[in-house]
Amino acid sequence: MEGEVGEVITSKRVTLSTGILRRPNKTKFALVDVVNLNRERSRIVTVQVFDWSTGSPIPLKVNPCGEKACSVTVAPNKSVFLFADVSKVGFKYEVRIT
Repeated sequence: MEGEVGEVITSKRVTLSTGILRRPNKTKFALVDVVNLNRERSRIVTVQVFDWSTGSPIPLKVNPCGEKACSVTVAPNKSVFLFADVSKVGFKYEVRIT
């Protein structure tokens, strides 16, 4: 029965990708809004942004953490805004959400 004392709830971590995106000339930031549709539990979400202009992934800093992988807690039924400066990306980037 769900919710019994001693029950261990496990969740499988999944990483989703935008695929490689082309950066329009005037685009300065990759903006990411993550949402937790669970009405009861908070979720920890990690966002990463990569510059693919050289053909290999180069991680960029994601804010508000200022790190190459930014983990935030998203409260039940809420959203959180994150962003990365892509102004120096040559022409291709990717966003990954775990």
